[in-house]
Amino acid sequence: MGFDRKSQVLTAGSRNFLFHDRQKNVIWTQFRRRGLSDCDPARIKKQREMELSMSDFFKKLLVIAGIAATTPLLSSPAQAGMDGTPFDGFFIGLRADYYKETANTAYEQITGDDDSTFNGVTGEDSGNGFAGGFYGGYGLSFGPVYTSLEAGWGISGGASDATDGTSSFGVKASNSFDINGRVGFPVGERFLIYGLGGYAATKFNPRGFDSAEGDRLNGFRYGGGLEIGLIEDIALRVEYTRAEYGSLTITQGVDQFTFDPSEQRISVGIVLHMN
Repeated sequence: MGFDRKSQVLTAGSRNFLFHDRQKNVIWTQFRRRGLSDCDPARIKKQREMELSMSDFFKKLLVIAGIAATTPLLSSPAQAGMDGTPFDGFFIGLRADYYKETANTAYEQITGDDDSTFNGVTGEDSGNGFAGGFYGGYGLSFGPVYTSLEAGWGISGGASDATDGTSSFGVKASNSFDINGRVGFPVGERFLIYGLGGYAATKFNPRGFDSAEGDRLNGFRYGGGLEIGLIEDIALRVEYTRAEYGSLTITQGVDQFTFDPSEQRISVGIVLHMN
């Protein structure tokens, strides 16, 4: 083991350690069998400079890629429709949906020879689910006011159950059909804020019953949303709606249930505008 004023080298078997007093840096080399030439300070300094240079390069590359990705959204207007109005004309779209189904449940025992298998409603559970669908329609502006009429079809998600603490019975949403009118106000050439209302028809299937058939219930859908132009003719739509439906009565033996379902839906979709 030797000492000098600039550096201290400790050799233990095949492991080497280099301490440099001037920079106060410690560089550990792992099991070098070819001598101290592999840990030459000048060579290590050059290697670290190259690593820092490559790190700076990739940082700059990420910044340039981010600017390149956002430039079309900032500079290119979402031109679609007639006379430069971005949301006018025919459009079609796809959407992904998140549903929350709720059903107010009324229960009664009716006259019959069978024994009841239900002891009365003690709790109700709302069910969530994911689904999707497609839609299409036509939009037209009247001055600063935008209007559109559209129809959509999709698979519904979510279910609602009533329980007596032991048994549970309920309904599950299946497929749905909507016809909605929208009224909104464009903000610049890229944003559209709107409200909507219209007709909804959803098929509800029974849950927990031995033998029962579902039915399609009519209802009213209302809500609002935001449409954002991404690139020419392509827009992103984010929407929240509620739907209230008629009632569905299901009888099993002497147990009769009347379900009054409603739902909340959050949708995210892509729209193609055509002129």
